[in-house]
Amino acid sequence: MKSVITGISFSFVMTVFVWVMPFVPSSGFVALAQSGETLTLEQAFERALQNNHAIRIERFEQEQSSNSVFRGNAGQLPVLSLSGSAELSRNDVEIELADFESNGADPRRISVDGAESRTLSAGVEMSYTIFDGFSGRYRYRQLQAQDRLTRLSVRMTIESTLLEVAEAYFGVLQAEEELRIVSENLDLSELRLQTTREALQFGNARRLDVLNAEVNLNNDRISVEQAENGLQQANRALLFALGMEFSDGEPVLTDDFTVQDEMPLDELLQSALTNNAMVKLADEEISLAEIQRRLEGTGRFPSLTASARYGYVRQDNDAGNFTYLEELGYTAMLSLRYDIFDGGVTRRSVQNARIAEKSREENKQMMLKQVEKDLLNAFSDFQTQLRQLDIANLNVETAELNFEDAEESVRVGTISSIELREAQINLQNARLTQNELRYGLKQQEMILLLLSGTLLES
Repeated sequence: MKSVITGISFSFVMTVFVWVMPFVPSSGFVALAQSGETLTLEQAFERALQNNHAIRIERFEQEQSSNSVFRGNAGQLPVLSLSGSAELSRNDVEIELADFESNGADPRRISVDGAESRTLSAGVEMSYTIFDGFSGRYRYRQLQAQDRLTRLSVRMTIESTLLEVAEAYFGVLQAEEELRIVSENLDLSELRLQTTREALQFGNARRLDVLNAEVNLNNDRISVEQAENGLQQANRALLFALGMEFSDGEPVLTDDFTVQDEMPLDELLQSALTNNAMVKLADEEISLAEIQRRLEGTGRFPSLTASARYGYVRQDNDAGNFTYLEELGYTAMLSLRYDIFDGGVTRRSVQNARIAEKSREENKQMMLKQVEKDLLNAFSDFQTQLRQLDIANLNVETAELNFEDAEESVRVGTISSIELREAQINLQNARLTQNELRYGLKQQEMILLLLSGTLLES
């Protein structure tokens, strides 16, 4: 029997929220689910994009990185500053003045106790680097590349979070279904115990049959307890992934979606080698290493800096050549610096940067092989689970028929209650296996979408 499977569409929801979320105020949380509220998978993604703590942290880091991308941070804009100072000094001064026209006479000596010197200055200064070997240009490109790296980091966090949300969402659905299966099995065991006790009264059953039914019932009660605890833990995992409080209640999840069964391997692989976040990250690291190499090479060029100042200076001296000095006007300066020899620092820095660039290129080749390996393994797991689900569906049908036959056979006395219990357990295990494969297949599809780089686009 063919499994019923179609695809989850993330295109509208994911595209809108990935591009809109950076403009949403950081304090604005989506209203949290209340107990009993229906929550679809798409709505769970929306809440995670808004409330998940890991995503919010990455958003803040992205905002910080974007704020750093401006030409002033790369040293490409002039610097304008206002400066001023006031200085007061009081000293005992003794001055000896030489007199070259006195024909050997003793020099003139001046002695002033407590002489004060007062200096006031104020001005506006501007400096601008006209040429620095293009280092400003490369620093700006470096800031842009680092911002792209941060955006990729945000994307990777979003992808991994959505995968975590999907896993938690499917985990809750799987736990709910498991609880339903073991609860139905418990009901059957209770009915079997009641029937066996009645049969014992009429002499159609043994005391041993009743004891076996009681043991089986207690074992089924333990299974229900474990399933209930597993469901509670699954709900907590989902609430945590959504960034919600554990006291917000447990939303009602929907199971109105299925999984794609037509996912061409060639298309997935081609998309993975181009769009996978790890591959794009490796490309950006190569670009950043190239920029760093060029930046290190700017030390071979001269630097030309222009500066200008308009200011006022006043100086009063009780003892000195000038008792009063006042200046007001412009000062302009052009400075050129060129390191003829820097001890080989620039040459070694360029060599190390070139080595780092080759290392980043090698890292990309490794990432391509890693992504290809992971995608091939994930695709193989997907296809295997797809076939296993078909088999599991057949097993459930067979186990149901077998249990129905066993129930009828017990009534007519052709089989024992132990054989009925075996048929009951086989049916339960077949349903649990079907349940596990069904939701595991959905999770495997999400992994394929993530590896192919289309989780936020497909």
